[in-house]
Amino acid sequence: MLYFAYGSNMSQKRIGHRCPSAVSQGTFILQNYQLRFNKSGQDGSSKCNVMPTADHQVLGVVYDIHPNDIGALDEAESLGVAYRKENITVYNPDGKALDVFIYIAIETKPDSNPYCWYKTHVVKGAEEAGFETRYTDAIRQVIAVEDPNRERQTMEMAIYKP
Repeated sequence: MLYFAYGSNMSQKRIGHRCPSAVSQGTFILQNYQLRFNKSGQDGSSKCNVMPTADHQVLGVVYDIHPNDIGALDEAESLGVAYRKENITVYNPDGKALDVFIYIAIETKPDSNPYCWYKTHVVKGAEEAGFETRYTDAIRQVIAVEDPNRERQTMEMAIYKP
């Protein structure tokens, strides 16, 4: 199944931890949407979301995921509670269309910030994908806050240690 990751799941280590079968199909573009950190997280922080916005685009990575791993991804994304799943069309840099599924936030909260560890996942994914500097820098400029749960932060960042 083809999945368009635009947030923390762009990171190969993050998606690989959740879905070992995930294989990158490359960088794709979601037209007329904008990346926002406005999904209300169950931990009190914000997470990535996409919002329909004319004349904007969201860059992401399409992963081919074995159907046996989709349940784990749905659980990690709190399908039905935090995100809903939609089918959508994305385009590669050459304009080739690809039908994929995507997670879109059910509830948004514009006045919250992501935790630093979460933003790190998103930045690492953008860097791995080779996004244009302007796009990755915009993600870097998002204000993030320290997670009061230091154990969670340590666990989240542990996937990047050799």
